[in-house]
Amino acid sequence: MGELAGYVLRVQECAVPFGLQVAPREDPVEAVHRATQLSELRQRFGYSVELRLMPQGRSFPARTVWQTAYSLGFIWGDMDLFHWHDSVSGQRLFSLSTVGHPGYFLPERAAEGEGTQGIALSFALPHNPDPLATYDRMGIALAHFRKQLGGFPRTPTGLELDADQLWSDRDLLAIAVQEMSRAGLPPGSPEALKVF
Repeated sequence: MGELAGYVLRVQECAVPFGLQVAPREDPVEAVHRATQLSELRQRFGYSVELRLMPQGRSFPARTVWQTAYSLGFIWGDMDLFHWHDSVSGQRLFSLSTVGHPGYFLPERAAEGEGTQGIALSFALPHNPDPLATYDRMGIALAHFRKQLGGFPRTPTGLELDADQLWSDRDLLAIAVQEMSRAGLPPGSPEALKVF
């Protein structure tokens, strides 16, 4: 804090020869306190929510992944990923990627019969305007992918993603949304987008 206050004094001294008066927008002590709080919020809530589907033995056929994604209304594009958009606003709500390398989808590889070592549905919590509804929609999409591909639902850490784990993770997500809102940074808000 002392260092920041020193910079303020130095800038004020440099402005005097030009007949200018320079005043900080906020007290350096308050600025450091606010920056510390924002940094803590970024560390706590700057993460992605992810649901995975992992194959049993053989990899998932990439063609089937593409067909299933299109049947659910995903659009392939930005960053060579599939994205699911809100039907009303058109805003991207969550994305579909591959697990492991390379992490994205290329049509020529699907045409060649390449396999996929797992898929992940995800969204960035701070950027999503409705995390709980998006999480529910991802759960439905995951169930449809599982019906078409087989495999095992998993968390990013490899835990089994059964109904109890889904509800437990959803409860934790609801708490995070409440805490972000209490901090004045509701997910998807302009304030949240500035910080994250």
